[in-house]
Amino acid sequence: MKIGAIQGKTYDEIVDCYNYMSENADYIAISFDFSYYIVTGKGKSKLERWCDGRRRLIEQLKKDGIWNYQKPHHLLGCSLAKEFKNYLGDKSIRSVDTSNPVVAGIKELRYTGNLGLNEKPSIMLADLIDHDVTDTQMEDIKYNVNCFKDIIGHGY
Repeated sequence: MKIGAIQGKTYDEIVDCYNYMSENADYIAISFDFSYYIVTGKGKSKLERWCDGRRRLIEQLKKDGIWNYQKPHHLLGCSLAKEFKNYLGDKSIRSVDTSNPVVAGIKELRYTGNLGLNEKPSIMLADLIDHDVTDTQMEDIKYNVNCFKDIIGHGY
């Protein structure tokens, strides 16, 4: 399958790219950190605006009749894991990915139950690939993954 990640800085650019991917890709991916979300998303922090901004973009694409319900969608990463609660039951969003619970655990940060984190570790998992995980970090990772599963309702 061909996956196409949409890009753009304005709604019109995003729509043009979305339409192209809708016609040419088998799977449509949407990133968590568009600069567009900083403008459209609500929240006090950049992470909150990214979290809310992607949700708003998806809602707008649906409202405007652009969203292709015949194609599976993939959400690339997340700023805050709680964002994924917004898509429970949406069958057109087929998959999500994030290293957030693992990276947070390596940084010895624990999720706050089904709220996740209010911050995002600034390091990528790829930069930690050779990291030797301590027992404490492994416990934090397991805890975070279980909380993450609760956040998404085991639906993905």
